Amino acid sequence: MILLQRIYIDPGHGGSDTGATGNGLNEKDIVLDIGYQMSVYLRENYEGMYRRMSRTDDTFVSLQGRTDDANSWGADVFISIHVNAFNGSARGFETYIHTSNPTGAANMQSVMHPQILDEMHAFDSSIPDRGAQTANFHVLRETQMSAILTENLFIDQTDDAALLQDPDFIATVAAAHAESVAEYLNLTPIDNGDDGDGEEGFTFQHWDGSIIRHGDQGDHVEELQQRLVDLGYSLPQFGIDAIFGAETAEAVRTFQREAGIGVDGIPGPETHEALENHSNTFAFQHWDGSIIRHGDQGGQVEELQQRLVDIGYNLPQFGVDGIFGTETAGTVRNFQQEAGIGVDGIPGPETYRALQR
Repeated sequence: MILLQRIYIDPGHGGSDTGATGNGLNEKDIVLDIGYQMSVYLRENYEGMYRRMSRTDDTFVSLQGRTDDANSWGADVFISIHVNAFNGSARGFETYIHTSNPTGAANMQSVMHPQILDEMHAFDSSIPDRGAQTANFHVLRETQMSAILTENLFIDQTDDAALLQDPDFIATVAAAHAESVAEYLNLTPIDNGDDGDGEEGFTFQHWDGSIIRHGDQGDHVEELQQRLVDLGYSLPQFGIDAIFGAETAEAVRTFQREAGIGVDGIPGPETHEALENHSNTFAFQHWDGSIIRHGDQGGQVEELQQRLVDIGYNLPQFGVDGIFGTETAGTVRNFQQEAGIGVDGIPGPETYRALQR
């Protein structure tokens, strides 16, 4: 089983708590922007992790609520994002871990602090390094995992505030947070096909160009079945058994219908070409093809919830908790309605295919 790292992103303040203010800016807005962009950057560039945010909109969450949520979720790291204020003249970047100086937090700080500062210096080399420090902050003290708090410039200082209003600077700071925590956790970068050679699509290795018919067996059938499963089409009864029967034919028929080609359940040249060219930008790692039902728990539910959150659906009460309950079912129902598929709140093969697309 793949063990995924859990990254808890905590944009400070929110709602009635504006945080620091200055130059017409509110801390709560800036840090939410950094936190959200950090989460998206991780999603698009790294694999092997889940992300959870203490808030995804302008909502007040208590300090206790943030640390309780991170602890109950089982986060591996906690990153609390802030901007500073003092007297209108102080500038710079600083980070904090708890005064007890736990090894994990210290190691994380030693990676994240210099990397984020280096990226800031690409915009303004005069930004002071206020140091990697310790403090007895609640979110550092009460979290049960390696935790760090970043203070990203001073909102009440003119030069710093100008940077905090620059969308490119905010995107750079968010990416620096993401890349540095990814380095600390040793996350695997996603191959986005940007190595200059162009992205190679899928190519059948065993198919000889002939039409596959009922009862055919062998590697070419097995490869066809594997490709269908990889694209989210389910073979629940027999699975990948290298035998072309009614179940595989039905999966082919479903693919043909959704691909907009002739629907006959027979995989000939047109179907194989469509299977090779089919774009599948997201792949579920834990789903085994079965229907998820109320009360189910585990990695496949957590992955489903994370996918829903990533594409813009909210789970405000329980979040990504790995339990399929009423809130997740309602969110699935909303997605199904907007995707134009059957609306029943039950994530089966059709819903998974739509989520992959």
